[in-house]
Amino acid sequence: MWKIAALAAMAVLGGTAALAEPGKQTFSVTNDANRVVECNLLINSHTRTYLKVHPGKTYRDDFFPKTLVQLACGRGVEGVYGPLKLGVDYRFVSREGNRVAVVEGAEE
Repeated sequence: MWKIAALAAMAVLGGTAALAEPGKQTFSVTNDANRVVECNLLINSHTRTYLKVHPGKTYRDDFFPKTLVQLACGRGVEGVYGPLKLGVDYRFVSREGNRVAVVEGAEE
């Protein structure tokens, strides 16, 4: 009888854990460009912070999984980059005309 009670308790606890709020995931972008990159970090389409990422430095922050993350860079090839995925390492890379692009991982 006690085995059934223990199994029932484990099932209840396991179900409760599944209902818990999911953890945050990391967004990161490393500056592999040869210049300082300045962007607005947009969270759910609203400016959260102004980024000024120096060459070789990384900006990272944690967000809940369903957060819309975008970058609006003044010298970007595109006006706005995103939606960007959480848990993926992004990089700023140099482009023609003193511009930058945002790419995933080892892409060029």
